[in-house]
Amino acid sequence: MDFSGLIASYRPPSAVEEDVLESLHRQRRSKQPLRQLADHIIYRKPTEFIKEFIEEEDLFGCLDEPIKKGLRLLHYAAYQDEMEILLLLLDYDANPDVMDEMGYTPVHICAEKGYNHLIQILMSYGARIRFTELNPGDQSYGHPPRATLADEPLRLAIRNCEHETARFLLEHGANPSALYYLGYEINMVNSLDYESIELLLLYGADVNARDLQGLTPLMKACRNSQAIEAVHLLISYGADVNAMSIEDEKSSLHYAVLTGNLEIVQILICNEARINFPLERTRPPPLYYAVLRGNVEILEFLLDSGADINAVSTVVGSALHLALTEKISNQLEIVHTLLRRGANPNAITLDDGRPVLKPPIGEYLQNCEHPRLDIVKLLLRYGARIVLEIQKNHNFGILKVVHRIHLGLNPEVMTLLVEASEAFNLPFIEQSRQLSVDHKDLLFKKALQPFSLQHIARLQLRRNLGWGPIFLDTVQNLEIPKCLKSYVLFEE
Repeated sequence: MDFSGLIASYRPPSAVEEDVLESLHRQRRSKQPLRQLADHIIYRKPTEFIKEFIEEEDLFGCLDEPIKKGLRLLHYAAYQDEMEILLLLLDYDANPDVMDEMGYTPVHICAEKGYNHLIQILMSYGARIRFTELNPGDQSYGHPPRATLADEPLRLAIRNCEHETARFLLEHGANPSALYYLGYEINMVNSLDYESIELLLLYGADVNARDLQGLTPLMKACRNSQAIEAVHLLISYGADVNAMSIEDEKSSLHYAVLTGNLEIVQILICNEARINFPLERTRPPPLYYAVLRGNVEILEFLLDSGADINAVSTVVGSALHLALTEKISNQLEIVHTLLRRGANPNAITLDDGRPVLKPPIGEYLQNCEHPRLDIVKLLLRYGARIVLEIQKNHNFGILKVVHRIHLGLNPEVMTLLVEASEAFNLPFIEQSRQLSVDHKDLLFKKALQPFSLQHIARLQLRRNLGWGPIFLDTVQNLEIPKCLKSYVLFEE
């Protein structure tokens, strides 16, 4: 699961924020001069009062001393947006880069609050706005090493949607590609924050930068069904639509299909996103995710765009295998869509020349507790062949799974399969310990009778005419009575 957005958006209260709230609710006042001065700033005493207090208490030499949690007077003046007091303290040689225990400088506080005017004053007194490089004398914090424990002021401005402040910082040298443990600056931005993404790109951020999980900004945007503008923007700046995530080998198109936003899928494919992937990959192509999501619109669009409907994975088989073996709410609609678009109902999954999966109907019976008659009929209608043999003897053999059909709950399914079968393996049926007595009786009753000429003719037609929509159309165009067409297609 992707926690980067949650972590990036979480903002614990800063030290100065906590202390200001405590001071406003504190009943007893401290007699310590610096603490008193901080409280005077919090309570917005006039600048002249602050100046007189500093002179009376002779605090000139201790303006940079910590008051609480590393907070100095400048932190309070910045937080309270007291420009005159800030200038007063700076004129009295207060350090503009002083840090609290969390690594916040006055610039950090101003960036978080959107106080551009104060940042400009602090910069004029030498304050730094970039902490990704270590200067001589800097202490190294975190990984990658930086000059403060806190996030960059730019990150704080972006996180609080202070876009003008973010722009101001970038104009004055803030690093648009600051690297954090979870990723680069652009990886940390919410995909819906179009303005911040554009700002970072405008000032040189890498559009293909990867976060800790190996995701690019485009992948992240494609995981959010509402981030259409961000997808457009990132692609316009050259985002690689075919980059693959490191951890799970998914492209932006995979994520867009999983999200279920057809418009994002269309944008990616219009920008040459790859639809088909080499068959040696164990990761499924985007088409499989459209099947799993039960999204007919995206499924149809992928097929219209050239997705290989009969690509086969040695792990899960074809898209039709997947549709038949997974719990999909609109399973019948998805199966029908695939068959209508040319999915092979007799697809065989081979590895080293040997079948590793059963044909689609076999996998359906293996994985479905209660197979549906309408789905079995649909497969037969599009040319599925039924062979009640073991797969060792025939690639289409499904005899080893028919014991899973509950004769009390699904008798019609078993009857239809027996009626449609091309062949039976009598020795296996007789010796099987998995087949019930009722299963065996039903199988023997059919297997020991000669096939009728009508059934033989049906089997011959089905073998010769193939499968899929072409098979269906060919049968419909045969110059035979309508009732015989229905017989051939198992529609009666």
